[in-house]
Amino acid sequence: MYSLYKNNDILVEFLFRNEIKVLQEYKEKAHRELSRVRDEQKTFGKIKVNTEL
Repeated sequence: MYSLYKNNDILVEFLFRNEIKVLQEYKEKAHRELSRVRDEQKTFGKIKVNTEL
């Protein structure tokens, strides 16, 4: 019975580690996307649009 619990603990630990890895990847992807949008907005703010006809 102890062996079953030990195997269960190993499985749970593996699943938690995998979930943490997935969440970390999601966080990094979101950070890159937010940085990209921020940089685009900075660039757009520097562009002068000629509205004279």
